[in-house]
Amino acid sequence: MVLNAQGKAVESRDLAEQALKILPEGETQVRTMTYMGLVDAYQQTLDYERAVEACELIIRQGRMAGDLASEMFGLSYLGRMVLQQGKLHSAGEIASEALQRIERTGSFSPFSATLYGELAQVYYHWHQLEKARGYFLRSVELSTLGGFSDAEIYHSVFLSRLFQMEGDLQ
Repeated sequence: MVLNAQGKAVESRDLAEQALKILPEGETQVRTMTYMGLVDAYQQTLDYERAVEACELIIRQGRMAGDLASEMFGLSYLGRMVLQQGKLHSAGEIASEALQRIERTGSFSPFSATLYGELAQVYYHWHQLEKARGYFLRSVELSTLGGFSDAEIYHSVFLSRLFQMEGDLQ
């Protein structure tokens, strides 16, 4: 991850691939973090196909280990990536399915807020503003419960965009 932050995506990718070869299968959280670094490296090198595969490995590994947080992290990461690529339908499906799974289990992870935020973005781009607002408010609520203030800041920006779209320039 440090190498990614330094713009050394190829070195990061190579190191992550080496780590995955020696890392025990049972190390779900460490493997998840390694895959996360791999996703970032693949994105920086514009290898989106492999980035998606790495996200799918995070999801699959989380499911196999019964680690809902890792699974939701992978889904959230995948949703964010396809959202950034403008694939709104795919992003909406990923976030909706993940949130349905979370709601069925009754166990909200920190990534629930991100998934609600992704769904808000999808509806915003589809100009379904009330749905966007509702999902975003849910995202802010869960972020605040988790102790994260970034969502509150972004909430103000998001509301400003909604008001502009509705014609309220005040």
